Amino acid sequence: RSDAGAKKCEQCSAGRFTASPAMQCQDCLGGRFSGQGSTACTECAYGHRSDPGADSCMPCPSGTFVLDFAAPCATCEAGKFSKGRTHGCDDCPGGFYSDAGAGYCETCAAGKFSIAGSAFCENCEAGKARSEE
Repeated sequence: RSDAGAKKCEQCSAGRFTASPAMQCQDCLGGRFSGQGSTACTECAYGHRSDPGADSCMPCPSGTFVLDFAAPCATCEAGKFSKGRTHGCDDCPGGFYSDAGAGYCETCAAGKFSIAGSAFCENCEAGKARSEE
């Protein structure tokens, strides 16, 4: 790209692009990125995000997920987990639980149980034991 009356042409910096040498460089939109001298921006990979004008995308860490490529990573709610780099959280299976922002589910202790998607384990009633089914 070059401005009118320019003495030389310059590449667009990373995070910016121009589709035509006659146009000014523009920032990539959030959820996209580019390297130096790009003619277009590339969409972030599954489970990654970026801010506008980014030269790369960042993966969402465990316990979080991507709602929108341009938005911050969202935290999994209690009873759910994510190993990161995903577009959602999974329910903890029965017999397990999790706090908000968990990257994995914890096993219920002996004498306690939970149903799928639980944020905590409950005590078994007197005379009953936790089922393995």
